[in-house]
Amino acid sequence: MTNTSGNNDPLKIMVAPLASVIKQITEGVAEAQMKLDEASIKYSEETYSNEFKQKHPELVKLKYKPTSYVIPEVNVELKTLMHYRKETGKDEHGLFVSLISGKEKSITGIDYKGTSTIKFKIVPIPPSQYIKPKEPASQKNPEN
Repeated sequence: MTNTSGNNDPLKIMVAPLASVIKQITEGVAEAQMKLDEASIKYSEETYSNEFKQKHPELVKLKYKPTSYVIPEVNVELKTLMHYRKETGKDEHGLFVSLISGKEKSITGIDYKGTSTIKFKIVPIPPSQYIKPKEPASQKNPEN
């Protein structure tokens, strides 16, 4: 998000395109899920290793399976000041928002009655059937 005040005062209200704000939030959620996936894969690999089986034969006997985790959903609610901006000579146009927190309210005296609330939910879905994993270069058949 950009600080439109022209200085680096963190107490000034930040303004950004709405699409950019939502994109940053969704990318953060996706990154968190990837970290969970990576940890689950690492844990699974360790669990099925010979070293693990030797250290924990009782778990092998019980047919222990490692747990994988997923973020079931993320509910987002943003308090914002919204405005449409089109600047001549620039590509910057569209719906812009200023995110409002209690900190900004106490400093600027903004009345929440004039703010907008943006709510959205991020939920996992199955992968698209049209997206196929890329084959490693070593497995591709060279064309003759």
